Order: sequence, then structure tokens, then C-alpha cells
Amino acid sequence: MRQPTLQFDKLNAADYNTVASMMKVWTGLESFFAVVSLLQAFALPLFVLFKEIPLRNQEYTLRYIFTSQNALLFSLLLCTSSYFALQAYEDATFDKKSLSLADLLEILVPIFPLLCEALFLYYSWFRSAVVAQLQVTKMTFRVYTYILLISPIIFLTPIVLAFLPHNFISHGTKLSILKICLPIGGTVCILIDLFFTFCFLRLEMQAADVKISTPAYYFVISRYGLIMTLISTITLVFFVTSYFLSVEAQKDPLFLKGIQVWRWYKICGICRDSLICSIPALLFLQKAALLKPGFLSGQLSTRSKLSGYFGTSTR
Repeated sequence: MRQPTLQFDKLNAADYNTVASMMKVWTGLESFFAVVSLLQAFALPLFVLFKEIPLRNQEYTLRYIFTSQNALLFSLLLCTSSYFALQAYEDATFDKKSLSLADLLEILVPIFPLLCEALFLYYSWFRSAVVAQLQVTKMTFRVYTYILLISPIIFLTPIVLAFLPHNFISHGTKLSILKICLPIGGTVCILIDLFFTFCFLRLEMQAADVKISTPAYYFVISRYGLIMTLISTITLVFFVTSYFLSVEAQKDPLFLKGIQVWRWYKICGICRDSLICSIPALLFLQKAALLKPGFLSGQLSTRSKLSGYFGTSTR
């Protein structure tokens, strides 16, 4: 999300120094998020080669190295790192950007969250669909599959248009389409998240009430899925809040009312980005958790730790 177009050069010396000091802190935080995501991206191939494949007794072939899930997670980590790097650059040059560079960042910065939404959605589907199929009817599962299949139109349309020349489509039109697709993409993610949440909770409640034999790794997927759904929801709240704060800040470009609104806009942005950084990290942890010997051997379980909160079951 682009920073509000505010006239920092109109600030008095004290307020300007305050803004500059805060920008240094936020640049450091965004840079830290970028480095963390990039390190995870570098660690993923090493994890697959030296940990996952040996534990699964698989061959070192492209089929097992470049799986759909590995490719999606690697791409997600690169996208989040790129997004944070752009945010850090934007913070570091808050009062030095040319108009053309500001326009470019206005298009580029929102594209990466849109890509992250898409990659997270597809990764979650590949990982969690096996649980969802057990909990809903074939018709319901098919409906959500269709939603997933048409979602690339929502996610890819603004990205393709963003790189078309201005004489083909204006900068304002690109922004308008981007602003339309972002909330629609978010809505799709929420629908899929709610669907998975229902499936995860239903699995946990069944394990609490009925003695069933279920692969133990399903409960790991369920537990991490619930945590990531909660984080995604909180992230959306911060995203919406920071958007409205940016609108309020735009109404006062000369800081006639002080820098309070702008400060809260940046604080919400940092909270949002810290949560965005945590999502692929949790996906990485989930991937590692699923390599426990009991899960690899197909161990069955009648309950998970979480199911104890829903009632009592007998092993």
C-alpha cells in the first residue's frame, strides 16, 4: 500500500525530525522482515534436500524436489521478501521520491500482497483439501474447487494490466482495477479460510465426541490451519484500518492536524506486515512438523490435543 502523499517539506523542524526518526525505525523493521523471508526462501531448498526427502525415503528427482507445494511456498517467501524490501525502500526515501517513481511504487507495492494472497490460497488448498474432503459433501467441495479455479482471473488481471504501457491503459485505470481486485481477492481468501476453518473445527469436534481412526497428520494440518486463519483475519483488520487511516491522512497533506493520523497509519502497517511475515514462516513450521516419524508411517489417532477443548474422547 502506497504511503499517503503528504508534504513532508512543509513540516516544522521538530515534526520533520520526528518523522525522520520514525521512518528509520520502520525502514529497519521492514528490512528485517525482508531478510527473514529471504533467509527462509534460501533455507527451503536445503530443508527439502537434506531433511524432507531423506526422511520420506524419496529419490532425488525433480518430481520430489519441485513439488507444487514446494514451488508455491518458495514463491510466497520471495514475494513477501520483495514486498518488504519495497516497503523499506519507500520508507527510506519518504521525502526524496520523484513523481514517476512514486507512481511506479503505487502500482508495484500492492501487487505483491495480491500475489501473496494467491500463493497462500493455493498452498493452503493443496495442503488442506485432504481434510476438507472428509468433512463436506462432494457438491460443497466442488463449489469451492470452482471458486479456486476462477480466482486467477481476480489475482492476475491487475498484475498483467500493471505492466501494459500508459498509452494502452492509463495509470488511473490501473489503480482503479487494482483497488477493485484487492478486496475481491481478499473476499475469496476469506471464503476459503472460513471453509477450511469449518472443516478443521468439525474434525476436532468429531475427534472429541466419537472414537474415529484418522491419520494423525490431519490434526497437525487442522491445528496450523486454525492458527493461520486467525492470523489472516487479524491481518485483514490491520489492512482495512491502515487503508482508512491513509485516506484520513490524505485529507491533511500539510499536517495541519499534526502527525498523529500518519503515525497510526504506519503503526498499523507495521503490525500488518509482521503478521504477513509470520504466515509463510508458519507454513514452513507446518511442513517441518509433518515430518515426525509417526506421521510419515501413517499413524492413526482418535483425537488431537485441541480436541480436548471440545469434549472428552476415548483413545
